[in-house]
Formats: sequence, structure tokens, C-alpha cells
Amino acid sequence: MEKLCSKSKNGIAGAICELRDRIIALENDQDTGKHILDLQQVRGSFWEESDPINNVATPDQVTVNCSNNCNLWVNYDVDTRNTGAPFQHLYFIYVDGVDQAVFNQATMVTPNAAVPLAVNGVFPVSAGSHTVSIYVRTYGGILQQFESHLQVMAIEQ
Repeated sequence: MEKLCSKSKNGIAGAICELRDRIIALENDQDTGKHILDLQQVRGSFWEESDPINNVATPDQVTVNCSNNCNLWVNYDVDTRNTGAPFQHLYFIYVDGVDQAVFNQATMVTPNAAVPLAVNGVFPVSAGSHTVSIYVRTYGGILQQFESHLQVMAIEQ
């Protein structure tokens, strides 16, 4: 194959060699040598909150186990709305009860308008069990959280 690829730059042989090179490049890009130590997810359902002062834990949380030091790859998405307007919702990622200073917000001026929102982050942690929770704060009216998804993957450091 090497002989063929070193001689052929055109035609079918050239296309085959180019395809082979692309496949090799993709395989090299995707093989990090890091192992997935745990993968947990939860799907949330309808939930309401109206505390405008404190960050409040949503029902969305998972616990992952890391046999070695790992990175927690967190992905959260939700459809959020409010009974009043204007409103602002802030969603936060917590690891082991500590705010990770990663958040996203939704602001709307129309009552009962649904807003899709996502919060994502990667957090290094030591070996052991770790709980990832989503907290929320709302300003104005009653927050209504509809379908939500929290996925956490623990990847070896």
C-alpha cells in the first residue's frame, strides 16, 4: 500500500490513498488513551421554584465514581419558563456541594414562554465518589422547569 500511495496521486489509487490517510488521522485524533471511569445521567420532569434570594437545588443530580483522579464532563440542558414577566433564571453547576462558578441564564419578557438553556463544564476531581448537582435562582414570578437532562462522564486524567 505504501508503494502504491507513494507513486499514485491521481485516479482511484490516489483516492484510496487519500481516504486511508483521512481514516488514520481520524483514528489518531479520537484515541486519547483516557478511559471513561463512569457515566451517569438523569432525566428530570416538571418542577417549580420561586425563591429570588438563594440558589436552590433542582431535583437534577447524579453521583459518579472515579477510581483514579478524573475530569467530570458535565452537560445539562433544560426547557425553562416562568409564570410572570419579565423574568431571569440562572442555572449553576455544583460539584460536591460547591458552586463551580459555571452558569447560564435565560431572560424573557413574555410570561409562559419556554426557553431552552444549556450549562456545560469540565471539572478536575480526585479519586472517589462525587455528586454533581444543578442549582437555580429565579428573579420574578415562579420558575417552571420542564424536561431536563443531566449527563456526567468521569474521564481519567
